[in-house]
Amino acid sequence: MPRKAERVEITDKFARTLTPPPGVAIIRVKDNHLKRFGVYATAKGVRAYFIEYRLDGKRRHMTVAKVGELVAHKARKKAGELLERVTLGRDPLEEQNEKRRGETLEAFWEQDFLPDAKRRWKDSTLRMQRWHWEKVIAPQLARKRLDSLRRVDVEQWHRALHKTPGKANIALRLLKSVLAKAVEWECIPANPAAKIRPLPLQKRETFLAADEVRLLLDAIAEEERLGQLPPESKKAAKGEKDKKDKRPQGIRKAVKRKGKSKGRGGKGQTESESRGITPHAAALFKLLLYTGARLSEIMHAKWDWIRWEERELIIPDSKTGPRRIPLSKQALAELTRLSKYRTKFSQWIIEGVKPGSHLVNPQKPWSRVKERAHKLLNKKRKDAELDPVSESVFQSCRIHDLRHTAASLAAGEGLSLLHIGSALGHAQGRTTERYSHLRRQAALETVETIGELIEGAGGAVVEPVHPDTPKEREA
Repeated sequence: MPRKAERVEITDKFARTLTPPPGVAIIRVKDNHLKRFGVYATAKGVRAYFIEYRLDGKRRHMTVAKVGELVAHKARKKAGELLERVTLGRDPLEEQNEKRRGETLEAFWEQDFLPDAKRRWKDSTLRMQRWHWEKVIAPQLARKRLDSLRRVDVEQWHRALHKTPGKANIALRLLKSVLAKAVEWECIPANPAAKIRPLPLQKRETFLAADEVRLLLDAIAEEERLGQLPPESKKAAKGEKDKKDKRPQGIRKAVKRKGKSKGRGGKGQTESESRGITPHAAALFKLLLYTGARLSEIMHAKWDWIRWEERELIIPDSKTGPRRIPLSKQALAELTRLSKYRTKFSQWIIEGVKPGSHLVNPQKPWSRVKERAHKLLNKKRKDAELDPVSESVFQSCRIHDLRHTAASLAAGEGLSLLHIGSALGHAQGRTTERYSHLRRQAALETVETIGELIEGAGGAVVEPVHPDTPKEREA
């Protein structure tokens, strides 16, 4: 590895293999053919050709091209042309920035920001951010020039998205990053989106209680049973129901169509219309409850990732990087049961309808499970001689709330937030702190039980008095 002061002949092979030594963020190497031309490499794997020059007493550093975009001799030729402008008193970096300032936001995104981001983002992050750019940002702001984009333009665009605040805030973060790069590369003097605050979000987290979880598991089992019935049985059940219905056939069909228009799993769905769910969809929902894992972690998991002896599921790359998901006895039992349905040469744990693929859209089976759980709840209320409810916690419950439920049940039992965060793969402790009130409640219930035990043993009981009451102040 050459030292910083050394000059070498910069070739394609040298540029592609240049790597800074351990503990060094960036290394720059000058060319021995063209003065003020060189190549640099960062610890993050970015490599590029550059030139250095002084103009009006200022030292300037300009990237000529990324390694791979140009071969070494063409990058050297381009660098020579840029340095010739310097001898004529022109500033190639300022000319480049002036050109960028006249670019549209769309051009800056495609030509400058996105190629740089691809080196830093994961594939899943890239897909998500491109979607937000194309669907949320580009329709209103893509044609704006960088040098003419004002804060009021960004504020008006952001406020117009108030009906979907979550989507609006993600898009705002992306736009701030894009414009921050434009400031860093001296394309614009300031970030017009820097001080814009995100829209307030309405918390949508749903924590199912233990009895609600039991109803949900019963609903999953019932829907899986329906999904396993042969088509003949379903047709027979439908025929029996039609015979019992005394209404004219035209009215029955009209009512049936009206119910179907609300979607499978909607309020208009009747029990005979549910086609059930597959064992893989049932296992997905149960594994999310048993492990507290993220949906993508289980839905995209492969059989080879299971370590049966260590009772772990190894995720090579999750939201927070590589992760080991601990597997409880219940999770292992569910995986063992699911292995009986494994098709030949399938690598996915949660298989989809298409052979050789994983489950793609879990929302349809989830809608059926939620509706079934709602019906079971009303059946339970009917047995207890209570009025049925039209709305229940199941109808607002999302798949991601199964993860919240697993964490909340653990916190409710008084388990350490540190241990809960470790099991769920939280990268930051404050993510787990949302369940701290449940841990405090568990601690309060514990001391209440202790107090009752002491009282039963003959301990004295004193009526609690708040220190701010008049009686206390008089004392």
